[in-house]
Amino acid sequence: GQTASFEAQTSLSCDRLRKGLCSLCRPHVSVVHLETVDDGFNARFDARGKHYRYRLVARPSPSPLLTRHSWHVHAPLDLDAMTEAAKLLVGEHDFAGFRASDDGRSHTIRHLWRIDLVASAVAPGVIDIEVQGNAFLKNMVRILAGTLVDVGRGRIDLGAVERALTARDRKSAGMTAPACGLTLVEVFYGEKST
Repeated sequence: GQTASFEAQTSLSCDRLRKGLCSLCRPHVSVVHLETVDDGFNARFDARGKHYRYRLVARPSPSPLLTRHSWHVHAPLDLDAMTEAAKLLVGEHDFAGFRASDDGRSHTIRHLWRIDLVASAVAPGVIDIEVQGNAFLKNMVRILAGTLVDVGRGRIDLGAVERALTARDRKSAGMTAPACGLTLVEVFYGEKST
């Protein structure tokens, strides 16, 4: 779901340019779609929101096939408590308590359209945390996922989640989940708001 923009002076068609970029970027990057856009379009600053997925493998034994792209959580999780905590985070809030300590941005108000916990069909015990919002702070989705897991493990309660929001207190929020489970699914442009 990553989007990039660049200026190019070329006579190549978009399809030929896409194929050429794919051959240069293999095997770790694939250009799925390429199109001409209006002058001044910026893939970063024109985005209206993003959809992230954080994948957990919540069962006693890990999944060898998913280990590079998920967080294996050994302990059983209270999914009902996690769902209640996720509800507290939806909406417009000051998410200063859910950002990396080296994120120096002064504007920390973000609007999360949804946070859903979904049992994935990929394998038993796989839970996807689907997060959509207008913008995100550094490590915000990983801290949200870590907080939900800490709630699910019983390490913190709903009050701690509320304190992290209202007091902008990073210490009240949960741990930062490992990067391996995070995937950017889609970047929204135009009027996307839910």
